[in-house]
Amino acid sequence: MFLRLYIKKFLKIFFVKGSAIFMRLKIFRLLLILLLAGLFIACAKKPPEKIEQIEYPAENGDRPHTPENITEEFEPQPEIPQYNEYNVSLDIDPEARTVKGIERIRFTNRTGEALEQIVCRVFLNAFSEEAEYRPYFASFETSIFPHGRDYGYMNILHVSLDNEELFYSLTDSGTVLTIELVEPLAAEETIQLRIQFVAYVPRIRHRTGSNGQAMWCGAFLPLISVYGKNGWHTEPYGPVGNPVFTDTAHYTVNITTPENYTVTGTGKKNETVLEEHKVSTFTAAHTRDFAFALSPSYKNEILITPSGIEISLFYYSDGVNTEDVLAVTAESLYFFQEMVGIYPYSQLCIAETGLYIPGMEFSKIIFIDSDMLGSPLIYMRMVQEVGRQWFFNVIGNNAALEPWLAEGLTLFLQDMFFYPDRSELRGKLQTDYSNFAARYKDMRNVENKKISRPQAEYENWNEYYLVQQQKSKLMIYGLFIMMGDEMFAQFLNGYYHHFAFGNASSEGFISLAESIIGSSLNSFFNLWLNNATLPDFPE
Repeated sequence: MFLRLYIKKFLKIFFVKGSAIFMRLKIFRLLLILLLAGLFIACAKKPPEKIEQIEYPAENGDRPHTPENITEEFEPQPEIPQYNEYNVSLDIDPEARTVKGIERIRFTNRTGEALEQIVCRVFLNAFSEEAEYRPYFASFETSIFPHGRDYGYMNILHVSLDNEELFYSLTDSGTVLTIELVEPLAAEETIQLRIQFVAYVPRIRHRTGSNGQAMWCGAFLPLISVYGKNGWHTEPYGPVGNPVFTDTAHYTVNITTPENYTVTGTGKKNETVLEEHKVSTFTAAHTRDFAFALSPSYKNEILITPSGIEISLFYYSDGVNTEDVLAVTAESLYFFQEMVGIYPYSQLCIAETGLYIPGMEFSKIIFIDSDMLGSPLIYMRMVQEVGRQWFFNVIGNNAALEPWLAEGLTLFLQDMFFYPDRSELRGKLQTDYSNFAARYKDMRNVENKKISRPQAEYENWNEYYLVQQQKSKLMIYGLFIMMGDEMFAQFLNGYYHHFAFGNASSEGFISLAESIIGSSLNSFFNLWLNNATLPDFPE
């Protein structure tokens, strides 16, 4: 807790006007380095017994767990027979920025009905020249294309099942791959699909992109979409929020690059050097997606937490305060483990990239923009990105339709991290509410004031930030006020237990909250979620 308190004091100092800021920055940096020892003392204190008692089955060097390991207080979801498996080989030419890929998907039909089609998402095609819609607002084009327009694509070459070619089609600007099966796939039946593709990574600053220093690929691989009550989810790759909505799976990914490139990605890595090339093999169990980055300039610093989690920072810029970044990441991990549930993996990677926003979360890896990595605000950003390992990766949800499920919880817990004193937390949120209310009032689109609004209908990042992050954060604070510390902790643990490695929904979230509090919360959530009028500050 020492580190977070000094960061909080620093953030107050940082926004004070006057020439003394530079001296304060130097003093802060010295204090922060001296207090690293305090971090390890704080991290080393015993966690709750329910965390200590968890035993991790080893699989491919990772340490996944199933939801029923977490606690005995709540009934788990019905056991899933098995997870889908992705076995992928990628051959990358970094100079040409091309990727040749073969993906084998072992898919089990858990929909409860026979399937005649399987739908995958191919998000890279949203950046093709022919795309009908763009995954960014026009106002960000200059930032996203600093060197002029450069379009990306993923061409699907073959799709087969048991060496038999399958018919497929690409729709929605090439982002929806529909595979036609020769025979219907019965419920609980398993097949193995083979997809061959070639991709071009554009020189842009987005989830997938490149610059003169590195190449990074997030929301990159063709992934089977989620099948819901209305069929396959094919929501568009919108210009705000996170487009990835997939089921948890197991990944084995082999990435071949020139020998002088360092590759980092989701999961545990092993390397094999073959003449002038290197094969980096990643294994990741119980994982929402797979992302990776590579550079000939990456330097690497590692911190092992007292609980054995390896935090790796890959960076190419000079002047990065690696000790501080690793330290705040370690304390953030410990904080979210205490508040929500165990971090069920043995690795977390941070990779410097070039982004048009400060950071982007993926399973077990965080992409951070170079400017943010060198900014004093990196501490706040890392807490938020670490939190999304819980409210995106471990607990999934359809962020295109219900982004508040991840946004509100992450932002509220971020404030709790920096303001552990409840009176200070309240004061901070009251200030946020006052600042938010003025900007909220000026929003022209009344419908966009509703938290229940889907991502695609937002007209700019500002409105999304105000409603899906700030308003939903205040709603979660209102829930916290009604429940109190002990009951809210029980709710978080129950939410984690029910939905770990699955997909949450607003109905499930509200139902669990009602079961914890023992009464209906229909009027509370309806007021916050479906009403354009801003509720009063929670009392």
